[in-house]
Amino acid sequence: MEKTLQDICREAKEDQHLTTQDLADLTDLSSSTISNYFSASSKDPSLYKMGLICAALGVSIDEYFGIVKRPSTEEQLAEAHRAMADADAKHSADLRIAHLEGGIEQLTGSVAKHEKKERVLQILVYILAVSLSISVSIIFGYLAFDSSVPHTGLIRNGKITSLGWMLFALLAVGIGVIIAALINALRYYRCHQTDKI
Repeated sequence: MEKTLQDICREAKEDQHLTTQDLADLTDLSSSTISNYFSASSKDPSLYKMGLICAALGVSIDEYFGIVKRPSTEEQLAEAHRAMADADAKHSADLRIAHLEGGIEQLTGSVAKHEKKERVLQILVYILAVSLSISVSIIFGYLAFDSSVPHTGLIRNGKITSLGWMLFALLAVGIGVIIAALINALRYYRCHQTDKI
C-alpha cells in the first residue's frame, strides 16, 4: 500500500522525536490542528497548513507529488551552451592528441632513418679502414720483398728511387687517412652514445 503524505510526515515526526506541541511551536499552528492532521479520520488540511507541517519536518511536497521544476528557456540555452563548450573542448583535445600522435610517428620515422644512415656510415668507415689496412699491408710486404732484391725495384742497393719516395708518401697518406677515419668514427660513436643517454 502506498504511503500517504500524512504517513510520511508521521514517520518524520517520530524519527525526529517531536511532540505535537513541538510541531505546533515550529509551525505556529495550534496543537489541535496538528493533532487533527495526524488523526486517521482527519480531513485534508489546507495546502498552506500542510506546507507548514511538511516544511517543519523536512518533508518535500514536491517530491511526494513528483513535481519537477521545468527549466526555463534561458536555463535550457545555458545547458546547451555548456554541452557545446564541452564538445568543443573534447574535439580540441582529440585534435591535439591526434597531432601529437602524428608528430610522434614522424619523429619515430626520422629516428629510424637516422639510425639506418648511421649504420651505413659505420659500415662504410669499417670497409674503408679495412681496405686501406690491406693496401698498406700489401705495400709493406712489397717493400720488404723489394729491399731483399738489391738491383731491381724501388729500393736499389739500399737507396730509394724517386718512384719509391712517391710510394712512401702514398703509404704515409694512407696511414694518416686510416688513423683519421678511425678517430672520426670513434668520436662519432662516443658522441652518439652520449646523445642516447
